Amino acid sequence: MVDEQKEAITFEVIRDIQLREKNEPKLIKLPDGFYEKVKAYLALKFKLARESDNPKFLLEAKSVKRMIEDIFYQRERKIISHAFVYIKTGLIPENLTEEEFEFFKSIVNLIKERRTKYIESIEKLNEEELLEEAKKISDVIAAEETETKTGINNQKEETSKAIEEVPEEKIKEAIEKKVKEEPKQEDKKKVMILMDLPNFLGIDGKEYGPYKEGDMVELPIEIADLLIRKKAAEEYLE
Repeated sequence: MVDEQKEAITFEVIRDIQLREKNEPKLIKLPDGFYEKVKAYLALKFKLARESDNPKFLLEAKSVKRMIEDIFYQRERKIISHAFVYIKTGLIPENLTEEEFEFFKSIVNLIKERRTKYIESIEKLNEEELLEEAKKISDVIAAEETETKTGINNQKEETSKAIEEVPEEKIKEAIEKKVKEEPKQEDKKKVMILMDLPNFLGIDGKEYGPYKEGDMVELPIEIADLLIRKKAAEEYLE
């Protein structure tokens, strides 16, 4: 049997390579110097067609040209597909010619550069949006805490005025009742933080945070419930 690597280029050989390349998912092994040999073969066919009055030579030359182009395009599509596989697996396709291997490397580099440029910018944009959303939530928390604190101060002022007009015995009774009704300031709730939060000032005048997503922290019930309502935290039940 004639060695494929030393086989002469003929119409039948080109046709066989075209069919195999079309039917096999992987790149087939080409004879050494295939592209250079088929160019020389095609040039010879067109030369014979010009020198002869027989239309058969011209038809054959055009048919060979179409087959060579088809082989080239099929291999090109496979090489591009293999470039994506290589990026995921690191596997280099077999049966590449030297020129095809250079083309393969350039496609791999182009895909990597494009992904670095666009995917990382999208990921960065998402991070910026999340930080902006976290800042908005933090501002809402601070505003609600300020409003609550203002309400408490107003209530204290009203209570003080009322106390001045009430007998001492009634004042003591009111104070004792108020103490029983008010929740303990030390009461806390354990929560898991669901997004990054910057530091903020609590209603008790203390500074809280910053917190990272996934942090487990104990906060005053009022602050914890506010974060839970804003979907910035969830209660952690041990």
